Amino acid sequence: MEPILKIRNITKKFSNQSGEALKDISLDVFKGEMLALIGESGSGKTTLLRLIAGLESPTRGTIELNGRQVVGDNTFIPPEKRKIGMVFQEYALFPHMNVEQNINYGLHQMDKASARKRLFEVLEWVNMADLANRYSHELSGGQQQRAALARALAPSPSILLLDEPFSHLDGVLKDQMREELHTILKNSGTTALFVTHDTMDALSVSDRIALLQEGVLQQVGKPRDLYEKPTNLYTAGFLGKINHIRGYCTKTGILTDFGTFPVKRNFLEGEEVLITIRPEHIQLADKDRSELKGVLYHSSYQGDHLLVHLRPSVSKSRHSIILKLPASNKVKIGDVVGFKVNPDFTNVFPGK
Repeated sequence: MEPILKIRNITKKFSNQSGEALKDISLDVFKGEMLALIGESGSGKTTLLRLIAGLESPTRGTIELNGRQVVGDNTFIPPEKRKIGMVFQEYALFPHMNVEQNINYGLHQMDKASARKRLFEVLEWVNMADLANRYSHELSGGQQQRAALARALAPSPSILLLDEPFSHLDGVLKDQMREELHTILKNSGTTALFVTHDTMDALSVSDRIALLQEGVLQQVGKPRDLYEKPTNLYTAGFLGKINHIRGYCTKTGILTDFGTFPVKRNFLEGEEVLITIRPEHIQLADKDRSELKGVLYHSSYQGDHLLVHLRPSVSKSRHSIILKLPASNKVKIGDVVGFKVNPDFTNVFPGK
């Protein structure tokens, strides 16, 4: 399948900075997919969004949209001619216009009948037909976001760009808007790329994730792949709480201070490695039969689960490991407990 958006070898250097904000980025976005661009502050994700939108020019590299080059050597198509929709972090609704007028603003090139039909179509998508006459100050945060989304969708953009779409929302409303955004974009068949620093936004809404660190693309793939099968330690740590356990390869597994992990990878016998495994992928086991044991030294109640911290039971090692257990578990500080891991959820990296 040919991508709608094709980014090749994009590099961006700002004149007031010593390093490059983006370094040789290549990325595809396909029709109908939602791709999340995530990273820490300063990783380059917003810069890349602005380059796609035409609000910045790259130092080198090319960008194609629908098979047409919009950025390249001696080529720069201005933003208004790229057929790109944008939803800004602040929503940027016109305060002197109601919802209907905001949406109609992007439909001025259509005849009246077609524009009217499109207006009602997008109002239905975002479930705001009964709020069409309200002004932005009369809308909640979630309603403002849906209105901004409707305005961006109205001209049928080739791709929709969203900058931190959930950053102004909290708690239950944020969860609700994640679901609503996903439903609206999928029902409308819209291709979307959104920037976020929140890993839960990316994991719960996107079809694929692209992770940036200091301008370098670290990994691109499905949310489950990045979460469960990270290709490097940065990706593993960025996407959620994770254990790092040092050990040495043996014929039967990886020897650690907690015992032998049943993990086999292409490492030499005796080679030092680093095991990564998420707390929810570790389970308690019979300590008398388990190869892996630890002393419980801290337990944190999290409502629907416990976070239990273990130290090695047979050494003075300062290493620790965290387990995520059901809140109903009865565990006590000082208990020696056995645990087991699933090799399918265990990743091994070179120790040095």
